[in-house]
Amino acid sequence: FKKELAHFGSNGMYILNASMGSILTIAAAVALIIYRDTVSAVLTLLPEGWTSALMVMALCFLCGTDVISAPSISLEGKTLWLLKSLPVTPRVILMSKVKTHVAVALPVTLIASVCCILALTMTPLECALVVIIPALMTLFGALLGVVVNLRFPKFDYINETAVIKNSMAVMITMFASWGVLAALVALYVVLLDNVIGMVPYMCICAVALAAACAAMYVYLGRGGAKRFAQL
Repeated sequence: FKKELAHFGSNGMYILNASMGSILTIAAAVALIIYRDTVSAVLTLLPEGWTSALMVMALCFLCGTDVISAPSISLEGKTLWLLKSLPVTPRVILMSKVKTHVAVALPVTLIASVCCILALTMTPLECALVVIIPALMTLFGALLGVVVNLRFPKFDYINETAVIKNSMAVMITMFASWGVLAALVALYVVLLDNVIGMVPYMCICAVALAAACAAMYVYLGRGGAKRFAQL
């Protein structure tokens, strides 16, 4: 885990391109605090529950822009064999890459969630969802990045920038995260708007994201570990 953090922190292109979502999240949180009166006045016109829903959607979209874990296996390059020779399980190695993503992105997401709570008027449950769902989306993206990179590694590169910016794993992870968010929004707008309230639906989404994260965690300890051994 320390090795992964050191690698991330020493590569300016890695920081700039893979954590763009965190950079934009900080900017958005600051802007929300500065212009909270204007934003609050606009959001009060929305139906009940939609203020928190929009904050959750915005934060989740930005979370999906972070792809720190997606190129992490590919970046091992020709030294992958050294990593595989360490006296630790594949799960530990793979989860260290997940933890690096979470360690970088989650604090920023939590700070932005707190800014939303301070700037806008929401119920206690809505406040909790504004914190929980983006946090789960961060974990989802971290796990998904490693899962996808296991399937689509890229070791034949000249420099690391090519992997960080243009690899298939990065593109799939980013667009898959956005696709999940779009699917959840479309499902409610098209089918469930008159069936269930927005806040209960967000609770269901939180459970679904947690289940997806749990499934990927289990996969990394089983099928993912076998796939890593074959690389």
